[in-house]
Amino acid sequence: MKEIRVGEAATISIGSDCYPATVIDVTPSGKTVTCQYDNFVFIPGSLTTGGYEYSYQSDPNGRIMKFRYSAKYNRWKNSSYRVSFGNRRYYQDPSF
Repeated sequence: MKEIRVGEAATISIGSDCYPATVIDVTPSGKTVTCQYDNFVFIPGSLTTGGYEYSYQSDPNGRIMKFRYSAKYNRWKNSSYRVSFGNRRYYQDPSF
């Protein structure tokens, strides 16, 4: 299990949709992590480089979610969402 730190970038996912977040708390045991959703803004010129790019900023009023590490599934999750650490990503699946 990777050591998670406060301030680390995170991506919260539900299905194929992804939302940027920041770690705001880690329990002393390291098994529960609290994340807060970040703001994101589309960078207009990014379409000319072949993809969508976003700028991310912390949001002190963003939604807060807690995640626990599940050894059974080898991932961080709660009842409906999962989270990964080390980068921020925004993506909404256009097929829904």
